[in-house]
Amino acid sequence: MKVNILGSCVSRISMLNGNQAGHRIAHDDVEMGYFLDKQNIALSVMPPPFPEKEVLQITADELWDKTRLCSL
Repeated sequence: MKVNILGSCVSRISMLNGNQAGHRIAHDDVEMGYFLDKQNIALSVMPPPFPEKEVLQITADELWDKTRLCSL
């Protein structure tokens, strides 16, 4: 069985039989797919805020361009 965990370290550690250093699930019949830590449950089920095509067109230079920062 494959499980995805949406929650916190407590959720992940419970699948590791309390072993905080572990990186897999303790039970041999269970496999961890995704571990989404500290995510808002409502936002995790919403559609993406930007189309994938638009996100993939962003260049590294644009990401680091401080002139593109908005001031709040």
